[in-house]
Amino acid sequence: MTSKPHVTLADVAERAGVSVMTVSLALREGEVGRMSNETRRRVRETAKKLGYRPYVAAQRLVRRQTNLIGVMADLVGRPWLAHKVDLAIRELLGRGYEPLLWSNEWSSSGYERACDIFLSNQVTGVVVAEYAGDLAHVLKPLMDAQLPVVSLDAGGRFPGVGIDRRQAFYDLTTHLLALGHERLGFVWPEDPQTAEASSRAKGMQAAIRDSDREITLSFIEAPRVPEQGADLAVGARAAARFLADEDRPTAVACFVDHAALGFISQLHRAGIRVPQDVAVVGFGDDTEASYSYPALTTVTRPFAEVCEQAMDVLLGLINEPQREPPEYREIPGQLIIRESCGYRAAHEAQPDTRVQAEPALVHP
Repeated sequence: MTSKPHVTLADVAERAGVSVMTVSLALREGEVGRMSNETRRRVRETAKKLGYRPYVAAQRLVRRQTNLIGVMADLVGRPWLAHKVDLAIRELLGRGYEPLLWSNEWSSSGYERACDIFLSNQVTGVVVAEYAGDLAHVLKPLMDAQLPVVSLDAGGRFPGVGIDRRQAFYDLTTHLLALGHERLGFVWPEDPQTAEASSRAKGMQAAIRDSDREITLSFIEAPRVPEQGADLAVGARAAARFLADEDRPTAVACFVDHAALGFISQLHRAGIRVPQDVAVVGFGDDTEASYSYPALTTVTRPFAEVCEQAMDVLLGLINEPQREPPEYREIPGQLIIRESCGYRAAHEAQPDTRVQAEPALVHP
């Protein structure tokens, strides 16, 4: 089976009975006043019938600038991250830009490869959707090329907008302490001293300090495996460690909702009741959170607001390259109180309770 030959401008010109230059002008968007509307209509209809497609790479070389925006993300086993990236892509498309998505594992080699691809395709800017390592190191080729780089909830090493995880876990912890808990646990998939863990852990520790009570906080670590449902598996493995502890926490905060759901599932299998025997809370307000049993107390991730404001930052840097980059901002979510924390079991039935915090600035 032979492939269909590529249709050229010359092919369109010959079929329409005009010059190649006329075809080129007729197919340009916004090109008016240099030929009759009838000629332009005839050329475009001919190009469509022949299946002509412009050679975009060549156009980029001529213009030396594109409307391509590179987007970096690790989407494997992270549906919430896919949702965030989807919102960012919609924002870019709505503003006339074309996203070039690179999805790979969180590794220096993977992101270095992404930088090579972005630079080869002459992207105008780059959005980093999440990264747990040394972001400045892996993005050095982009820095050297003086490309605008924006952090989309990837930390404050670059300008951008993210979610205030410290405030989220401060609010969750304050709520659990108000319910009378004194032994708290924190489920995390890595060493709790890692950068992102520290924002959550610091939020919990700050709430404990502010309570002026004798509270114990234990870390329940369960390594993440790069697989579909990875965070669910983290929760399940953390539950096994929890069950093996003789002095168990009475309330457990999980780093994301899916980990909390995996944690609760394993507790059910072991005959441990939630929230009667242990309260469990999550982070993210994923769709499954309100449908779990019991419904999960959590904090929302305001992705739509974050994506919109991050794209504002990126386009500002693209359109005004000489301006001072704005500080990285963090937007707080809302505390959603449901049954898994025990609050609604001790009160009359009522709709989900929402609590809103104020946004914070994070200095790189």
